[in-house]
Amino acid sequence: MRKDCVLTQNNETAIFGPPGTGKTTKLLQIIEDAIADGIQPERIAFLSFTRKAAQEAIDRACIKFNLDSKHFPHFRTLHSLAFRWTGMKKEDLIRPADMRFLALKLGVKFNKEEKTNIEEGDLFTPGTSDGDRYFHIMHLSKLKGTELLKEFDEFNDTTLHRDYVTVVEKAYGDFKSKKGKIDFTDMLLKFLEMGTGPDLDLLIVDEAQDLSPIQWRMIKECLLPNSKKAYYAGDDDQCIFNWAGADVRDFLYSCENKIILDKSYRVPKLVHNFASQIISNVGIRQKKDWQPREEEGVLRFHYDIMDLDFTTGEWYVLARTNRILSEVSEDLKRQGFIFWREGSGWSVSQDIINSIEVWVKLCKDKSVSVQELVAFSKKTAKDIIGHGGKKQIELLDSTRRYTLDDLLERNLDLKLNLNKSMSWWDVLNVTEQQRIYITSALRRGESILVGTPRIRISTIHRSKGGEADNVALLLETPKIIQEKGDEDSEHRVFYVGATRARKQLHVIERGNKSGYKI
Repeated sequence: MRKDCVLTQNNETAIFGPPGTGKTTKLLQIIEDAIADGIQPERIAFLSFTRKAAQEAIDRACIKFNLDSKHFPHFRTLHSLAFRWTGMKKEDLIRPADMRFLALKLGVKFNKEEKTNIEEGDLFTPGTSDGDRYFHIMHLSKLKGTELLKEFDEFNDTTLHRDYVTVVEKAYGDFKSKKGKIDFTDMLLKFLEMGTGPDLDLLIVDEAQDLSPIQWRMIKECLLPNSKKAYYAGDDDQCIFNWAGADVRDFLYSCENKIILDKSYRVPKLVHNFASQIISNVGIRQKKDWQPREEEGVLRFHYDIMDLDFTTGEWYVLARTNRILSEVSEDLKRQGFIFWREGSGWSVSQDIINSIEVWVKLCKDKSVSVQELVAFSKKTAKDIIGHGGKKQIELLDSTRRYTLDDLLERNLDLKLNLNKSMSWWDVLNVTEQQRIYITSALRRGESILVGTPRIRISTIHRSKGGEADNVALLLETPKIIQEKGDEDSEHRVFYVGATRARKQLHVIERGNKSGYKI
């Protein structure tokens, strides 16, 4: 056990859940047994690292137990618990706009665009700009409880100035003090200062491998003493948020009682063998003998992403960074594929898709609602429907539906004579690039009236918890990550990516580009 770990208690159990082994189902069974024994849902906490995991748990719990979400007040992220328990208000929290103001004042660039939220706090991923990285180092120091300059040295970025990180820290502290604001890490520290949390009969912590030292202190010092029984669920092999302060050893040595789930319901044999080869390179880990599905599955290697046939089936395309993913996005667009990008949405604006649908209906003499017409008018070219026409459409009888002939008969301020022979790109305000892309998708037979995405693309970090029949995993790794020399972390990242596959795993080596070495 690490010297800095809080001593464990007899009421603690760690559950190790390799990919697809039913970890969430196991946790819900524990909750079901507790409720069957008379424990009230209000005295059960299900805490997670991400909002996605917390929401999945509460959705499944509500369905399983036929209860409303209000019966599970402690099913949330640790950040959300701290926010609620400390009585904070949104206006108390420092925002990205504040950070950009500080960066400008300090003479550093700040490009981070990720939105912070109360559920997950601010992971503060290191960006490419110097301001992003200075602030990231500063936040890491607080999350891990380490000296600032020690954290700077470990970050090992020769483009930054060692002395200046202390200037950034002081300016940041002065700004918060002057404005009366705190950040998400301060909020966790405030929870720790209070020294207590809700009284619980059952405490469950999911994704425990990704928790920062501060979050582990919240559990051990504030929540555990008030809990009759605690379970920490996760997988050390899937610890991929070390850049956010996580130390896998905190989970590995969290307690003495351990349960290992040993049967995957997702991963087929060939994918299991490949993933096992990856993770065997990790030095510090819990040994786990888990079995794949009976199916053999498919494992193939390719030199380029477009060597794959995306015309049919469900796909998950995974890349190490957003920059690499953006290149993949352009490749797919050139081929005329419609897809969903995690964190960004559809490759085609939903507003444009809806407007095309309205125009198709109007051309087929079908009626549409006023709500549809209002949205459609906002996407039309200026020389098609003028400002006055848009206002007239908004004043139409909302209880009625209208055809194109109805609109033309009403002499609305239509600057051109709309007719059914006009193409959607002549009517709508779209760029030439959008027109080419959408028409290419239509020629390919892709449905632009999208529902559930057939093709999803994501960074590996965002894909955690997801799965698909077919996974394309790009091995390319940026030079800056390679130079960090944190090989164990990279093994875990690509292990997570590989184990998203239910049937087929396609490994992309991207020609002679530098990539991850298994």
